Amino acid sequence: MAYVDPPLPLSEVNLVVKQLEKKDYAFRCGEPPIQPYCNKELCQTRKFGIGSAVSDAAVANLRKYNSIPPVWFIDVNGIPLELDTDALLNQSAFQKACVEQLNFMPQTMAKRSWEGRINQLMKEMIETEGNIMEVSEDASINGQLYEFLDEFCTSTQRAEDREEILLRRPWVDEEHNTIHFRLKDFESFLRKNRFTEFRTHKIAQRLRDINGESALLKIKGKPVRVWKIPMEDVTQSRVLAPRFTEQRQEAPF
Repeated sequence: MAYVDPPLPLSEVNLVVKQLEKKDYAFRCGEPPIQPYCNKELCQTRKFGIGSAVSDAAVANLRKYNSIPPVWFIDVNGIPLELDTDALLNQSAFQKACVEQLNFMPQTMAKRSWEGRINQLMKEMIETEGNIMEVSEDASINGQLYEFLDEFCTSTQRAEDREEILLRRPWVDEEHNTIHFRLKDFESFLRKNRFTEFRTHKIAQRLRDINGESALLKIKGKPVRVWKIPMEDVTQSRVLAPRFTEQRQEAPF
């Protein structure tokens, strides 16, 4: 025998074969002397680890496009797959993304094994330079909102005086270089452009983030609630595309 010297007796070999044929046969990782040294989650990430064959997908090289919300990229059988956070955490959503983008559905694995693998990929991602890509603000949902704000304030027909705010137009106070508009009119503009990611309170907070403030204007003798923002804070930027370091690791799920 090339690898067993001296060879096992035939009776012992037959016993091992019978044990392997049993459906309830399992490795004794939970028993001494292996138990104190067993790391199940890490083992399942290795090529020949116990439990690594529960899925037929080699999943590796997690990257993060650090926008708001973030976008994730992961290699499945060597092919990049784009995911949102829900698809990264939810195995069913991950399988759906594989079907839609790769025409392939990985087998379902145990929840604990899935979480262990994702945690390992996260650790490798943090330790790998270039796998977390910082992006400009305008590449996020916040950035999209501000681009629509810029369009609303500069491209929409402006009011010639404050009374025309009631006609859903933004009005510029040239003396103070501020622009005024009703929040409901801006929300209507967003809906028209199919931007529905933020509700009213989140839109208001984003306006505060660029030095906007709620104010009262007297129009036709009545107080009207508007938002006032310095014109220099209403800007538009370019969207940057994600670029990651070309570094891949083969590791089966």
